Parts: sequence; structure tokens; C-alpha cells
Amino acid sequence: MAWLGCIPLLAGLLGIVFIPGASICLLAGMRPRYVVALAPLISMSLVSLLPVLFAKFGMRWSIGSFAGTFVVFCLAVALICRGRARWPQRVALPSALWIGGVVAWLGHVLPAVIGRSPRTPIQQIDPTYHMNLVWFMANTGNGSSISAPTRMFGLETSETAAPSGWHDLVALMGTGRVVEATNTMAIVLPTLWVVGISLLAYVAFSANTKLVVWTQLASLVFSEFPTILQSSYPVWPNALAIALLPFACAAMWMAIRDWRAQKHSALGYVGVGAAAILITCGIALVHPSFVFNMASLSVFPLLYLLIRGIWRSPSQRRRKSLLWLGGVVLVVVGASLAMFTIPYVSAVAARMMSSYGGEPAIGIEAILKIVSGATAHKEGTVVPVKMSQALMNVCGMVLFIGAVLMCWRRRDKIVWLSWLGTAFIALIVYWRVPGVLGMIGGFWYMNAHRVIAPLEVPATLLFGLGLAQWSYLLSLLLKTVFRAKNAAGLSRAITLGVVLVAGFSAGIITKNAFYQVVYNPKSDFVTIHMSSPEIAMIERAQKKIKGPVRVIGDPTNGSAMMQALGGVEVVFPQMYYRPSNTNEAYLLSNLDKLGTEPKVCDLVRKYNIRYFYYDSDKETFGKTGQVKDDGIQVPPSPKEAELVDRGGTARLYKITACRSS
Repeated sequence: MAWLGCIPLLAGLLGIVFIPGASICLLAGMRPRYVVALAPLISMSLVSLLPVLFAKFGMRWSIGSFAGTFVVFCLAVALICRGRARWPQRVALPSALWIGGVVAWLGHVLPAVIGRSPRTPIQQIDPTYHMNLVWFMANTGNGSSISAPTRMFGLETSETAAPSGWHDLVALMGTGRVVEATNTMAIVLPTLWVVGISLLAYVAFSANTKLVVWTQLASLVFSEFPTILQSSYPVWPNALAIALLPFACAAMWMAIRDWRAQKHSALGYVGVGAAAILITCGIALVHPSFVFNMASLSVFPLLYLLIRGIWRSPSQRRRKSLLWLGGVVLVVVGASLAMFTIPYVSAVAARMMSSYGGEPAIGIEAILKIVSGATAHKEGTVVPVKMSQALMNVCGMVLFIGAVLMCWRRRDKIVWLSWLGTAFIALIVYWRVPGVLGMIGGFWYMNAHRVIAPLEVPATLLFGLGLAQWSYLLSLLLKTVFRAKNAAGLSRAITLGVVLVAGFSAGIITKNAFYQVVYNPKSDFVTIHMSSPEIAMIERAQKKIKGPVRVIGDPTNGSAMMQALGGVEVVFPQMYYRPSNTNEAYLLSNLDKLGTEPKVCDLVRKYNIRYFYYDSDKETFGKTGQVKDDGIQVPPSPKEAELVDRGGTARLYKITACRSS
């Protein structure tokens, strides 16, 4: 099993995500139940923010520098919080939680690893950018979100900033193994998701073990997250930010519950607020959608708690409470408006609010998809997916109905309100509602994938309630009609069997197909642009090309993967280039004039371009991207370059026409 070789990568990535935050929490004397919730949030904040500071002080971003800084942080926290440290105690979790968690984990992980090698890269547009940025970070030591992305947009271009927390994490373990490290994230995210959703259910359902297990199993019904956001619609940084949502929701839930039971000073409010802002800023550097998703998940529950608190307060305190609420609203509105004074934020907001409109498409189908947890894809990619996905959609609808019926037995208002807030956004996006509501949907790019995935946070809890309700109703049926002696146990066994067939088995078929469609070189998906022989040729490049040289080629035909997979820097590391980069644009248009145009050789020597990647296939749709310039689409003559290697329709040439200075 090739995936066994990725165990050190998996252990390293999970260690980075959990250990730093957990250590800081324990040294600070936090209660154990907060440690699990805050550990990944604090760790990822450090991973995202530290590279910015490192770049400012000329420090290299690497596993060694991160580990050293982490030790310094721990020493500082230990000194500040002397005598408050809590050492981890052995917690005996019920075996049912472990079994449910493992089943859920396998249901999400097996589809990601079955039938593909960890060395096989995904063939999609955005992942090419992400993997090559990881390569640059690992090789240059610059992981700053403020400056590291610049090289992705040109050899000589204006400084470019972009949230890069995901890339910072993968770069720590990705030196020399970028593709394997990024593919290992397909195991890291389900691990985070199952742990996070289990923790949130444990908090929301007051440690009710049965409801937590039902929630774990209910997560198998969904295909959108974490599967689709890592495969057929791969938005990897966004997916990592979504995987952190259950931890943030659990931490917020516990904090509000504990805060209401105790009195706190103004300094306490300031301290907690400052810590929350710092963590939020760090996670926002993983992906800014974290802020919007947390807002949609928490706005209705927070409003409900505030209104209920004011309503229940003594009459003499209501005025004070209303003034306090007004002050909070002013602070939130003021802070939001202040953010829009930042040029980058205002530019992004303007684009997101105005560029993703379209004709309204109001219909019942969107509502059915939202309540059933169905994928945002219009249809399956292959026949088994259509059949098994349809089964999962039906199960989702049944579980939602069960959650509604559960309302007669218990009132989980916070969970329902959280679901309603995000479902409302999803409806705006699906229906493409214009006007002010459309502007709100623009923060999710008016893309259903980006909002259905965070909707799974409360939806999974509701589906867990639905499973519990149907199991309860089945037990009543068995007891009253069939006179079963152990009706409760028998109903749970039957319900579990249905879940394993519909959620686990059908889920593996469905989810694996979504991975195969973008990872299998033989797939006919629109973004596939490399055959197996081409991938093998790119992998061989590490042995054939020596020294700090560059490769030029049309990034849409496979040349961009020479960097992440072949270990050789490329001129165009993503499937987009800035036309304002005049030298690069000139090379694209005139590379076929290697032996006749002096300027071409001048630029080739200036940028140390020694190799040319050419692909004769002009028919495959995935190979026909933005780059249309004739100069880079013409094979070189033997006088201009010598053939180094070939794979499928692709050829790798060494440029010989520009040897003289």
C-alpha cells in the first residue's frame, strides 16, 4: 500500500494541527474540555500568522523554525501562568463513541484513498496554484500571506497578498513531497471533521452518548463535505477553514454557557475578546470564508440568546441590558465598516458583491437539496454515483423529517437556529436572489458548494437527531406490533444496518467516484490534461534536470505540474498569467523564434529558462486554457532544442539556441 508511506506525513500534519494549541491551553490552565476545542484553532492561527512575522524579520519558514518558536511560546505561557498548568488526564470515553467515530472516519477516508496513489496529482485548476505555492514556500522559506503568493503571478510583478495558511501548514511537511503532502490532507480533513463534529454534538446534546454516535453516523450521508470540496470542486483552503468550524462552534457554545453562570470583570471581557479576535484573524488567513461562515452559523442563535436574556432579566435591568446590546451592535457595525477601509478588503468585497449575479432561478429543487443535504452538483459523474447519491439524498430527506419529528420530544433551538441562518444563505445562492440579498450571497461567490458545506455543521447534528427519532419510532413499532422483548436494542441494530448500507457502502461508491473523476488520468472530466505517461515523464524530470533552472510551457497542458510533481521551477506556475507582465507575455507569443529573435534569447538567459515543455495534443479540452499564444504552441526545431524525454503526447526539450551570452 503506497499510502502507508504517507503515515509520517499524516502524523506530522495532525501533530502540527493539534499539539501546539493543546500544549498552550494546558500550560495556561484551561479546563480539559476547552483544550480539544481550542487546540486546532490556536495551532492554525500560529501556522498562519507566524510566517508573516518570520518574513518581516528575515526568518525562514520551516518545521525547525516553527518548532523552535513553539517551544519559546510554551516557555512564555508557562512563566506567565505559573502554577496553573493542567496536565492531561486519561479520559475514558464510552466505547460507542470510539466505534462511531472510527466508522465515520473510514466512511470519509476510504473513498479518498481507494484506487489511487498518493503520488498521483489532482488535475484541476485551483489545486495547481495551491500545490505550486506550497513548493515555493518549502523551497524559499517565505510563507508570508503578504508576499509569498507574488511569484505565483509572475517572475517580475507587483507584490501580491493572498491568505496562505493552508499552504503554510502543508509546506511544513511538504519539502520534496508536495503532491504526497497535499494528497494526505484528504485524510487530515476527515479526521478534523469527525473529531470536531463529535465534540460539537457532545457539547450541544449535553454529553448524550447515543445522540453523539447517531451524529457521527449521520455525517456519512453527506457528499459535499469533506469529499467534493477536496475533489470535483477542490477549494482546499476553504475546506480546511470549514473543518475548523465545529471546533469554533463548540468553543463558543461552551464559553457562552460558562460565561452566563459566572461574573466577570471588564478586563476578562477584554482578554477573551482579544484572544477571539487574534484566533479569528489567524483562521481568516487560512480562508476568509471562516468569518462569514461563523457569522451565518451563529447570528440567529446569538440574537435568540440576547433577546431571551433581556426578556428574562428584571425590569430594572432591562434598560441597562438594552444599552449594552446597543453598544455591542455599534461596536460590531463600526468594526465591520472599519474593515472596509482596508483597500484589499474593500476591493474583494466589491468584487464578491457584484460579480456573481445571474438570472434568478427560484424553484422547489433548491429547497429539497438544502433540507436533504444533497450535493450541489446537478448530477452524478458516473452511473453508480447517480444511483448511490440518489439513495443518500433520500436518506437525508428522511433524516431531516425525523429531526422535525424529534421537536415533539426535545427542543434543540440553538441547532435549528444555526441551520436556519446558513440555510437562508444557501437559498439565496441557489435561487440567485438579486439586490441586497444577492450582495450577501456574493460573500459565498453565489456558489452553492461554498455554502452547502458549512451548512453541514448544524445539518449533521439535525440528522443525528433524525436517526435517533426513527430508531425510537421503530422501537415503539417493534414493541407494540411485534411484541419484541428488546425493542430498543433491536431498533438500534436495524437502524445501524440501514446506515451502514445507505451511508457507509453507498457513500464510499459515491465519494470515491468524485475523487476518481479528477485524479484518474483516464477520466474524461473537463479539467483532465495529463495522461499516465505524461505524469511519469514529469516525475522523471527530477533526475534529468539539475540545478536552479526553469521550465517554460503552456501551463494548461501539464507543464505547470513540473514544479510540484517534478521538482523543477516553472515560468508559469498556475493556469493564469498577468498580461501586464510584458516579458512573459512576449515569450508566450514569440518562443517559436528562439533561433531568430535576439530578444527571446535575452529573456531566456535573464530568467534562466533552460527547458521547454511541449504537448502536441490540441484536442483534449483540459489542455485548452487561457494561454493561446502561437509562440508557445509550436514545437522547437532540432537546431533550437534537443529532446530530453517524452511521455504520451508531451515532450521535454532542453533549449540549446541560447547558450552563448
